[in-house]
Amino acid sequence: MNQTEAELLNNPVEGRPTLILSSPDFHSITEAVAGPVEGPAPIGWWFYFIPALALLGLLGVAVSWLFWEGIGIWGLNVPVGWAWDITNFVFWVGIGHAGTLISAILFLFRQTWRT
Repeated sequence: MNQTEAELLNNPVEGRPTLILSSPDFHSITEAVAGPVEGPAPIGWWFYFIPALALLGLLGVAVSWLFWEGIGIWGLNVPVGWAWDITNFVFWVGIGHAGTLISAILFLFRQTWRT
């Protein structure tokens, strides 16, 4: 192998730096990937985690209150009128399925631009 071939192996694209300067082993790759997850959480993480935990607790209180008091807390005082929650559920299920339906229709018509 001459000098030019060796240079191309080290830097295959002219003008670009080499991405991997050394050949790491599996242990060093594992340390690089898992290090941030297995290490202690930075202080900024706690500033976001504590309010999220408080909101989760508030959700638990709201759902518990809903089961205790009933759907009258939504302003629905007719026992057989489940309009708000069923309408809300059907709306969000429809939104969730709309993208899949549109994609399936475009797939059936072999539209290549859908992706």
